[in-house]
Amino acid sequence: MPDCPAPSVPVLPGLDATEPLDSPANLARLLDRDDRIRAYIDGLNAALRCEQARGNHE
Repeated sequence: MPDCPAPSVPVLPGLDATEPLDSPANLARLLDRDDRIRAYIDGLNAALRCEQARGNHE
């Protein structure tokens, strides 16, 4: 049976503390972080579904 690899924990870009939170640069970083976290969650869900399909319900 194939392995059910879990995704790697994403590296999240830091915010620029010298700028306001809602600055264009920080907003772009927040949106990038959101995309990376959503992709990570999708990968975790896929790994879980794979494990469940293999019968590993512990």
